[in-house]
Amino acid sequence: MTIRRTISISTLPAGPLPPNTFEGCVSPPLSVSPLAYWTARPEKYLLDPAGLSPVVLTTNTSRDQEVSTYARKGIALLRLVDGKAVYFEHNADSGAGMLDIGILAGWETGHALRASGTYTSLYRNDRLTETAPGYSSGDTTGLALTFGVEGFDVYARCNGVEFARFKTLLHLAPGAVALLSSGNAGYGFRDIEIVLRDDAKIFSDTPNRSFDLRDFGLSGASGSGSISMDAPDVLVMSGAVPFAVGDTIIVEIGGEAGGGARGATGVGGTWPALSYDNAEAMTADASQPDKTWAWRRDTGGVSRFVSGVWTPVDPSNWYVAVVWPKALVAKIIAIDGQRARLDSAARAATRDARVYFDNWPLFDALCGERTSGFFSLTPPDVELVFPAGAFAFSASANIFSKIDWRVRGQGRERTTIFSPRGAPSQQMRFHQCSSTTEKPAASAFSLHGNARFAGFALNMTETSDGRGQAYPCGVSMSRCTGLVVRDVLVRDSFQGAVSAERSTDCWAYNCACVMTEGLKRYIQWQFQWSDCTRGGFVDCSVTSPILTAGFEIFRSTGTSMTRPVGINATLSANSSGAWLIDEPSVAIEANSQLDTLSFSERNPIVNVN
Repeated sequence: MTIRRTISISTLPAGPLPPNTFEGCVSPPLSVSPLAYWTARPEKYLLDPAGLSPVVLTTNTSRDQEVSTYARKGIALLRLVDGKAVYFEHNADSGAGMLDIGILAGWETGHALRASGTYTSLYRNDRLTETAPGYSSGDTTGLALTFGVEGFDVYARCNGVEFARFKTLLHLAPGAVALLSSGNAGYGFRDIEIVLRDDAKIFSDTPNRSFDLRDFGLSGASGSGSISMDAPDVLVMSGAVPFAVGDTIIVEIGGEAGGGARGATGVGGTWPALSYDNAEAMTADASQPDKTWAWRRDTGGVSRFVSGVWTPVDPSNWYVAVVWPKALVAKIIAIDGQRARLDSAARAATRDARVYFDNWPLFDALCGERTSGFFSLTPPDVELVFPAGAFAFSASANIFSKIDWRVRGQGRERTTIFSPRGAPSQQMRFHQCSSTTEKPAASAFSLHGNARFAGFALNMTETSDGRGQAYPCGVSMSRCTGLVVRDVLVRDSFQGAVSAERSTDCWAYNCACVMTEGLKRYIQWQFQWSDCTRGGFVDCSVTSPILTAGFEIFRSTGTSMTRPVGINATLSANSSGAWLIDEPSVAIEANSQLDTLSFSERNPIVNVN
């Protein structure tokens, strides 16, 4: 049942108020003061003269709630329970107006504003006059701010118009609403309305910390569309636009004149971005930063600028030696019928290209590198659930610095995480994570990269080296302890379909790597434990139409591979101790060598060195 608490400060007489004046709220002795500092006529403000207690604190609690009021300088606490809350701090004296939203922990009453607890910011806006419609830090007549939480959403409105919204799982417990002021008469609260709502329906099982990613915006939406160079920032869909304003989308390569082939320009441009007409034009430019990559439009060949000299890339470095096309990743800023306006312009026209909703931003906001800064707030033992469907990502799905976090799908055949053609080949990377349970960190899904002869894309910048992490893995564990990957299928990964690096006691069970075309050159092994202590992989397989590097234990101790199955895939134990290869099965098919660059005929089937 929805509960409303309306406190009409404007109708109260000026002067002191006794404690607990308002229904359903706890409050200390308060006062009502009329002031005209920032309004055309005097307005009445409610404040705690001592500035040490909440002006109001609701006796009822809820998970979903909001408060509407105005204080020139004050803090609203939502879901306040056991000293923890979602805080909204407003300060109109700070330049163009400031709003800071985050998590407060360890708060206790009886202290001056911000003198108790630890405030961890999740969102900060220092330009409210420019970004919040109707906001003014001067004349504030009639101005009201609304702060709310609903499920995983945190939002703010100005005069009823929303200007901020984001999602978080850091604090979901039901709690009270409290308003804090500084004790200065000019910084009290005007009319207050508090709404305590029934919980909105969600897919997640929050008591068990199982979070369905649909609650955070996960979507398998897709369609087809075209872009002309007459309007390179307008995507015309073949039917209704299946996306919303603010969504990030991926326009796949393949619909351009070059067909998405290596050596052509993609709808999102090329890697490298810099190009010259010919060798003479390239040589004449000595102004680029050291290690810059560029390509020649007359040949498609790539060179690198090192120590003042442009040097062509060795053709054996196949994926880097020739320019390759990129997908377009852009945000929708307007929709008109079947036309979606984008914040980034296409670099080449495309026709009937596949277009996908980009799930990377929402996943990264939950568990990417930025979240590692909130280590003390991050709950342990969290499960992120992918429903059935296929979900596109424009970049690596990273899980950084988490304890007992898990990613689970609905089965290999039902849940697919993939990279569209021209987006960096998909990987799921666990970094500095640990597990104290036997629950798998990754399970029951397929992950599809694009390590094929056309349509591939690497993790390359304009100056980065073309090795190591430039070639995306599948599911990787780096500097991790105790993680398990179970029942995962990885298709078309450049290396490390499932891998562990500098990790301890990490395992893979019943996982498979399937290559559609294989690799044009040796990069690394598809199941690889390197610089590890113990751990390994059990009942895992690599299947490739051409010979490839399959399984390796490298520079590790006590690591094992049990019942590995390779179809045109070999095994290796290199620079390791106390290793075990138990019951391997390898089948080499006739005529399965593509060429010496891809796999040398001198390689052994089982390489121990």
